[in-house]
Amino acid sequence: MVEINGACITNDGNPTLLTLLGSNKSIIDIIITSIDLAPLCEITTESDIFGSNHYPQHNHWRLLLSFYKYKLILNTDKANKLHHYLLSTSEEFFNNPYGFY
Repeated sequence: MVEINGACITNDGNPTLLTLLGSNKSIIDIIITSIDLAPLCEITTESDIFGSNHYPQHNHWRLLLSFYKYKLILNTDKANKLHHYLLSTSEEFFNNPYGFY
């Protein structure tokens, strides 16, 4: 499902769920990133659970040469259309109960 949608799982491989001593390690918490952005991600998993049973994960962005990877040159009309498209797409994504399309 993830590969079909042009995304990848970018976890660092560390367990994300605190389990009983001697039981299998579990990575049930995942970070999904687009294939284009994955090379810019550095994922780390905390070693402290901060009172939870899950280890927090962080996504640190590596920006190598410049702040922007791509720059779109848009007139006002195209910028407004892009803004409305991104807004409607994000609303559709976050209102989807399964989190996937």
